[in-house]
Amino acid sequence: MATELRSYSPQDIADIGFAATPMPTVRTGTSYTLALTDNNRLLDHANASAITVTVPTNSSVAFPLGARIEIAQTGAGQITVSGAGITLRLPAGKQAKTRLQNSIIALTKRNTDEWILSGDLA
Repeated sequence: MATELRSYSPQDIADIGFAATPMPTVRTGTSYTLALTDNNRLLDHANASAITVTVPTNSSVAFPLGARIEIAQTGAGQITVSGAGITLRLPAGKQAKTRLQNSIIALTKRNTDEWILSGDLA
C-alpha cells in the first residue's frame, strides 16, 4: 500500500486546527507593558539601552491561567521584568533580568496575579 502525499492549503490547516507559530513581535523601545495579544508569542526586544517589561495585574489584562510569553534580548540592553500588584516567582539567587544579549526568558501565569519567570536569568 503506497502512501499518498498531499499539500495543504491555509484553509485546510485552519480547518484541521493547526497553526504556524506566530512570527516574533519585535519591540525597539525601552519600556513595554504586556498585552493579551502577547500570549503564546516571542517578544524580541532589540535596543542598546536597558528595557523594562511590565506585567499588568489581572484586573488590567486578564491573561488565562497557563499563559506563556517568551522574551528575547537581541539588543545590548538588558531586560528587567517588573509589575506592581503581581508576584513574580523565579529561582533562588536569580534576578528578574535577562543574563546577556540573546538570552531568552519566559513568563508563565500560575495564578490570578502570580507568574513564574524562567530561562536565562541574571
